[in-house]
Amino acid sequence: MHLTPRRAAIPLAFALALAAQPAAAQARAPVVTDQPVDGSAIRRVQAETVIVAPFSAVVARVLDYEHYPEFMVRFRTARVVRRTRGATDVYFQLELPRAMGIVWFLHHMTVVSRTPDRIEISGVAQQGNVGSVESRVVVERIPGAHESARLTFALYGSPVVPVLPDTVTDTLRHAVRWASALLQGDVERTANAARPTR
Repeated sequence: MHLTPRRAAIPLAFALALAAQPAAAQARAPVVTDQPVDGSAIRRVQAETVIVAPFSAVVARVLDYEHYPEFMVRFRTARVVRRTRGATDVYFQLELPRAMGIVWFLHHMTVVSRTPDRIEISGVAQQGNVGSVESRVVVERIPGAHESARLTFALYGSPVVPVLPDTVTDTLRHAVRWASALLQGDVERTANAARPTR
């Protein structure tokens, strides 16, 4: 697919921003912050939220890449194409809104650290019809909290065509906010359904 400047005006790699519907907003909305990146006018954006579910359930859903389309409604395809001991290459294909086209990219995700209470996953786009993308996901068990985990999702990227840095950063903010809220809602619904009724 040939990308015109209009089609690329919203950084295509940040498709998580486009995967949500407004009704998915949660009462406990993710807290979004950003920080500068050396050599770039685009900022790295991060969302943090608490998920009321067992730590193991949150980790399992985060690592279950192929089933992202079940709750990220604009994902057409999420297919694992290569898996090694600590890394996974996933082919993503997503539909952009307002008939702006389909994007695809191969994301290389590595589990950089894992303990019984914490996991960190870093991701880098290897190829596709998108610009550079770097992601970082951390899930941590909350000490003293019953069946709760903290999710931190950071995202940075630049598009393949010139776009105002503020536009890119704003798109990243929407991406991390909606992706975190969708994951939060999905995991909590599943955890609640699994709890025995009294």
